[in-house]
Amino acid sequence: VFDTTYNGYATDELFFFNHEWGGRPWDPAAFEASRKYSPAYTVAKWSTPQLTIHSSKDYRLPEGDGIAVFHALQQLGVPSRLLIFPDENHWVINAGNSLKWHYEVFRWLDQFIGLS
Repeated sequence: VFDTTYNGYATDELFFFNHEWGGRPWDPAAFEASRKYSPAYTVAKWSTPQLTIHSSKDYRLPEGDGIAVFHALQQLGVPSRLLIFPDENHWVINAGNSLKWHYEVFRWLDQFIGLS
């Protein structure tokens, strides 16, 4: 989730936002809480390399969130990579895609923490 307030409008699981943030996104208390803890408002402080993985058919987390995270990191000069699975949903379950997911994750970890 990049912008928690926006997620309250865009997700297919409205229960989670309403329950966890104490109301709907336009309710004053929920709006203030979701904005306070939204990563979108801390971008200027980001410095940790990030591998962002997203699936185009994930209706819980809008694809634009992943793209926004990647673009912010790129503009900050933070090492980053964006991997999108156009045919997956919230879970990467296709065998070929799962292999690609694992390859990319382990490659990323090896690059930044040295697994090999």
